[in-house]
Amino acid sequence: DPNITLYALKRAALLILELAGGRIASGIADLISVPEITEPFRFDIAYDRIDALTGKEIPQATVKGILEALEIRIEAERDGVLSVAVPPYRVDVRRPADLIEEILRIYGYNNIELPSRVCSAIALAKRPGRGEVAEKAAEFLTANGFSEIMSNSLTRLAYYEGLTDYPAERCVKILNPLSADLNAMRQTLLFNALEAVALNTNHRTPNLKLYEFGNVYRYDATRAAEGGLAPYSEQYRLAVAMTGLRGIASWNEKAVPATFFDLRAVAERLLGRFGMDIYRLETVPCTGDLYSEGLSFRLNGKELFTLGIVSGRIRKMFDLRAEVYFMDMDFDAFVRSVRKQRIAASELPKFPEVRRDLALLVDREVTFERLRAIAFATERKLLRSVTLFDVYEGDKLPAGKKSYALGFVLQDRERTLTDQLIDKAMNNRKGALPCGMAPNEKQQYYGKDMDGDLCGRTGRRNGRGTGEAALCRGCRRGLRDLLSAALFSRRLVGLRRVADQRCARYHGRPVALACGDGGDRETQDRVDQHGIHVSADSRTHRRRHVRLFGCHEQRGEQGRIHIRQLL
Repeated sequence: DPNITLYALKRAALLILELAGGRIASGIADLISVPEITEPFRFDIAYDRIDALTGKEIPQATVKGILEALEIRIEAERDGVLSVAVPPYRVDVRRPADLIEEILRIYGYNNIELPSRVCSAIALAKRPGRGEVAEKAAEFLTANGFSEIMSNSLTRLAYYEGLTDYPAERCVKILNPLSADLNAMRQTLLFNALEAVALNTNHRTPNLKLYEFGNVYRYDATRAAEGGLAPYSEQYRLAVAMTGLRGIASWNEKAVPATFFDLRAVAERLLGRFGMDIYRLETVPCTGDLYSEGLSFRLNGKELFTLGIVSGRIRKMFDLRAEVYFMDMDFDAFVRSVRKQRIAASELPKFPEVRRDLALLVDREVTFERLRAIAFATERKLLRSVTLFDVYEGDKLPAGKKSYALGFVLQDRERTLTDQLIDKAMNNRKGALPCGMAPNEKQQYYGKDMDGDLCGRTGRRNGRGTGEAALCRGCRRGLRDLLSAALFSRRLVGLRRVADQRCARYHGRPVALACGDGGDRETQDRVDQHGIHVSADSRTHRRRHVRLFGCHEQRGEQGRIHIRQLL
């Protein structure tokens, strides 16, 4: 209470004089006179307003008695309105609502009777609400092994110094901070997540999957002239972080470190939980202060969430050595997009689906997202899904190229697919997908025998060697569909025998596949009359020394066609 400063000063001087043997050397000198802080807070309050907020008509005499007990002076009263002066030591009582709260506190909340009926208005709210979506998202993340954290909205301003994405000038600063660690409002949930990661890592818990819902705050100085709260903004966001190992090691599974693609899979499944497809979002590389590598996923041109690897500079601030993978989602925008989704149920298909695999040699800049979009653009009726099950980049490929192995699932809900329909759909798709190679590159990569019409049905030689047998184009197409899944999977040993009826597609000509390093180490499987026998050396099955052997009608003569020629 600033008004008792003089009294307290005199009392202290008397105690020093009486107990400590001191003496009073001078009079009182007021060096800093601030009359504003000693003046009471003055405002008017009406009895009707007190009755309206408390819900009960409190007698006026009782109100006056409570004010007197609180040392609140009534300076005037007219027409049921009181002019009061609140002492300056009651710093939290500056408005009529504050004074009514004090009156109700002294009067007793238990003395306010419950009404017999409650009057309220029904508000129309859009469904699903943010709370409902957040609860389902939290249940999904928890079911996938994530733990929810809750952190303070106040953070350290020093985190944002030197950043361009989240500059310190845009932080909402606290006027009277408790400490330097709590002197600003957070702009992002990343630093709170890294604090939790650092704390748990220091306590020997390095394998973490965390998520948090919370508000972030920003200050826009360009809107300061508008006054009020215009420069300030608030967003509700979802943060997900992963670090350490993907799962717990066991007797049948080794410990595998978490990767960027693990967190991306979580984001994909989270969107799928609400009927959204991550491939319908626009993907843009995300560069900035927070991520060393990242992606920005946008919906209708607006950023929905970012996903990336936290940069080493940010991790160094928290003494973190392990990689941290982080996702930051605008949850309000996510809720708005969820409201537009319609999830419909349908009966299970009656006709089987068919899988066809296709290997492509493309430029390194070509993404799976682009290939997937082209595939669905060329075939909308039969194509159900496109998956990427193998990627190869190495010195065996031409410069600037990479090999993609794609899996296509086809299905017709009205009839069983025939080979003609499947071949037509795949041919249309192959014509639309970019191969990424020029003719001279093909010849250099596949060998000089790449060009030329191969025809084994008529028994003619192709003119590029003696004793060479070849397959006609129809056989090549059928064999390609049959073997492509095995040739570009990680275990060629898995394919052992093909149904007898498929042999007719190759005009009864037995065919074998052998894998090796070439030269003397290359092996060839014996072929029976009823199918195709496949084996592989697991160490070299992804090398270019993969060749197809077609047995010629003449005994002992064998023709060789590089397997990529069939694909």
